[in-house]
Amino acid sequence: MNTLQYGRAILTGIFLMLITGCLFDPQPIELKIQPPDSFSLSGQQALPDKWWEAFEDEALDRLIERALEDNPTLLATWDRLRQAEAIAVRDGAPRFPFLNGNSTASRSRTDLGTQTDRFAVGVSVAYELDLWGRVRAFGSAANFDAQASQADLTVAAITLSSQMAKTWYNLLEQRGQLALLEKQIATNEKVLQLVTLRFRQGVAAAADVLRQKQLVEQTRGKTKDVRAQIGTLSHQLAILLGKPPKSLEIPDNQALIRLPPLPSTGLPGELIQRRPDVQATFYQVQAADARVAAAIAERFPRIDLAGSITTNLTPTLTSGSFAAAPGGLFANWLATVSAQIVAPIFNAGARAAQVDLNKAARSEVLHNYEFTVLQAFQEVENALIRETQQRAKTSSLEDQFHIATQVIERLRARYLNGATAYLDVLNALNSQQELEREILTARRTLIDFRVDLAKALAGGWPMTKPEIRQLTISTG
Repeated sequence: MNTLQYGRAILTGIFLMLITGCLFDPQPIELKIQPPDSFSLSGQQALPDKWWEAFEDEALDRLIERALEDNPTLLATWDRLRQAEAIAVRDGAPRFPFLNGNSTASRSRTDLGTQTDRFAVGVSVAYELDLWGRVRAFGSAANFDAQASQADLTVAAITLSSQMAKTWYNLLEQRGQLALLEKQIATNEKVLQLVTLRFRQGVAAAADVLRQKQLVEQTRGKTKDVRAQIGTLSHQLAILLGKPPKSLEIPDNQALIRLPPLPSTGLPGELIQRRPDVQATFYQVQAADARVAAAIAERFPRIDLAGSITTNLTPTLTSGSFAAAPGGLFANWLATVSAQIVAPIFNAGARAAQVDLNKAARSEVLHNYEFTVLQAFQEVENALIRETQQRAKTSSLEDQFHIATQVIERLRARYLNGATAYLDVLNALNSQQELEREILTARRTLIDFRVDLAKALAGGWPMTKPEIRQLTISTG
């Protein structure tokens, strides 16, 4: 084979490698899951991007906005996003040539006392000819990882906002419970005075007085648990805001809200596109698929190109002619160009095993993606059925309370007329007060289920990236 034929063979081989380099591009993803046609319930009003604004609670709005700015866990998630973005830039850089500058200066002296100075500057370039898409696949995987981190940040923000809302309304419920218990204590003390008076008049038994005293103390004891709950919830709210416990002051004029109408749930297919956790796992599948392509490409030869140009400055600088003729810098130069082909020959199955490993990892995240989609549908349906049943339960408790109030009024009248035992009045009073407290808890639970629904439907909102945290060293 002569030189011309050999050159043609090389060019033909390179051309074939170029046109087949697309064989290992990541492929489109097909899923087995078909979303249902619709959800079981839906309202008319679209949920705002900042879902909590639908509650029209200004105090909650302020708390969540503060938490989104100052919560340490969310700020750490921002930092993880920064890291992922930096990795994407780093891993995508090999798609472009690397250019480096260099300079050398040396001085040598012989045993005869002769001194020689040498000066040179140069530029070198290195580039991998990405015939099989290996470099592109690695860069794509890192880019998909960064997109998944962006979606994870949105998930963290939605989770934080829902935690804030639930903690806030739980705190308001406990405050309402405390006010309710104090009112019930006052009622029970008045009843105790009445029973004590009847005992002194000889128309009531001592046991009736003792039972009523027990009810007063029992109700008073419940305030201790409620006060503890108020304290711990206040501490939790402060921590979510990135503040120390006991540093948060809550106004006393806050109460549980009345829920707005049920929001529109949209279509299940739209939910897949909107939910950030689904988006995150989708990007993870894409990243895993790109890593499979990269592992396959690793089994084929790679071509590294390198070049450099160096100019000898010694004659120009030693003669002092630089000022007069700057072009002399390039009078003595040397250029080199090289290509290197590295082909795997034997690796005991290591590269094939890496392909199998990456394929298994892709299968894993694909199954995770399908489960996340199913879980998204489940969370919406769970929240809908829970709110529906909780609303019915709350209505039932309110009906029971109205009936219990009528029972109390009639039994009290019968007791004063001596037509019934005091124990019947006591049991009815205790039942009525328990129902009143249960109604308050039921209303708060109803809000919790609406928060769950909003969290299940939320798709995120624009957020401002915070400043990166710098290390501050204390000298005190």
